[in-house]
Amino acid sequence: MSRSVSRLPRPLAAIAIAIAVAMLLAAILGGCKESDPAAMLKQANELRAKGDARAAVIVLKNALQKNSADRAARLLLGEVYLEQGDAASAEKELRRARDLGAALPELPLLIGQSLLMQGQYERVLSDIGPAAPPAQRPALLALRAHALLGSGDSDQASALFAQALALHPDLPDALLGMARMAAAGNKQAEAARLMQRALAIDPDNIDCLRFNADLLRAAGKPDQALAAHERILALRPYNVQARLDVANLHLDAGRFDPARDAIGAARKLGGASLAVTYAQAMLDFREQKLAASRESLQQVLRAAPDHYSAILLAGAVESALGATGQAEQHLQKFLAAYPGQVYATKLMSSLQVRANAPKAALDLLTPLLAEHPDDVELLTLAGEAKLHAREYGAATAFFEQASALQPQAAALRTSLALSRLGSGDTSRAIAELERAATLDAGAPRVGILLVMAHLRAKNTDKALAAVQEMERRDDNPLVQNLKGGIQLARGDASQARASFNRALALEPLYLPALANLAQLDLAQRRPADARKRYEAALAKAPRNRALL
Repeated sequence: MSRSVSRLPRPLAAIAIAIAVAMLLAAILGGCKESDPAAMLKQANELRAKGDARAAVIVLKNALQKNSADRAARLLLGEVYLEQGDAASAEKELRRARDLGAALPELPLLIGQSLLMQGQYERVLSDIGPAAPPAQRPALLALRAHALLGSGDSDQASALFAQALALHPDLPDALLGMARMAAAGNKQAEAARLMQRALAIDPDNIDCLRFNADLLRAAGKPDQALAAHERILALRPYNVQARLDVANLHLDAGRFDPARDAIGAARKLGGASLAVTYAQAMLDFREQKLAASRESLQQVLRAAPDHYSAILLAGAVESALGATGQAEQHLQKFLAAYPGQVYATKLMSSLQVRANAPKAALDLLTPLLAEHPDDVELLTLAGEAKLHAREYGAATAFFEQASALQPQAAALRTSLALSRLGSGDTSRAIAELERAATLDAGAPRVGILLVMAHLRAKNTDKALAAVQEMERRDDNPLVQNLKGGIQLARGDASQARASFNRALALEPLYLPALANLAQLDLAQRRPADARKRYEAALAKAPRNRALL
């Protein structure tokens, strides 16, 4: 047909295209009489059953143009939107159906699911009461449990999931909730077992397939995760969220072109929805198109000021753009809702260090360090805060811990831990941002870890070049001590001694340099000089136990 149209003169070609469109609409409507809403509803149901949700939406919208009070059409349209992953549109249509008198027993659950998908946990708990007919009781308990989990009340959530499973031992939604709790507690094997059980019961459960893909993604099995999302698309070809999940997998691998294609396909299906606009902002962020990312995020936040995924990403974007004030505002709002969230806290503490407020940074970092003592980025941020506070010995200790844990961490990528706590997308978005983001690449910690990494690789030329660049930017005792260590590794004891002395000239009680000089004294058979150094330091700080 395309060849024949291309051969026609332009006016005739336009007529041919118009006829083709009319024929397509006629095929979709299936010959339904305009005055027969029941037939149109039947046609929409048949299209939905075939998996052609887009055509079903066209039929239902056409029906509602003829009768906007058709509650059955609104109810079905809400269900189709829910299946497509368009939660906001689903909520709107389902509420209109309820207001028009729709009495489907499952309607409160459907509205609750649409709220849950939007991360509106408090509204789930306030709008969807605990009372329900016996048949819906287990599903309602699971719904409220997911909302509690998303709002941070894991104890209450666990109790409700247990109640739901007591009533319905094979309820996939409850098994899904237990799996999410297991994953949040770093019990990945248990989470995977629960998902296998749920999918054995209901192999086509979209939520279970999606979370199983999350687990596979977090376990470093992107190909299997992609297969899980493709299974969703086989079941729901017009599911916008599945397309965006595929885009995120491509972003993980740095495949920007396929990610762009997947987002474009989602946009064709769902228009410029908040989810699509947010995904575009993430892609732009990853490609360092920061101004474009900011513009997309502003669109999201104008429409949904409490879109916390966008708030967090906006904090990262503004930080990368150097707009510290705006970044802090976004992060403060996010941390007020998600106190102690690891990535947001790292980013905020990085801003505090940049603003030369090391105490504020350490106040944020210290509780997290107690929980995550082996987190390389937390250790390096704490080291940098100590460096700005001129506590050079403590800074050295933090940097050495970080370097020992992950010597190759010069790029300082953040953790890939799965942090999806609820069934909304905020926590998933946090995990995606953690995969995507690095903190301030120009920070001193990067140079320090880079020097240590070069030393471990025994590449002293590169280590010396890196430390000289650091010295040019900021001459401090830590840098001079590093420089002395490199010179010592190169066999230049004289230059090393000069660097260690320079460190002590900058900070007379900088113990790492003092210890290095004492070691040099002993190696050169001058133990008396080493003793005198410590005695002189002890005279300056008689209560310093490290000198005893």
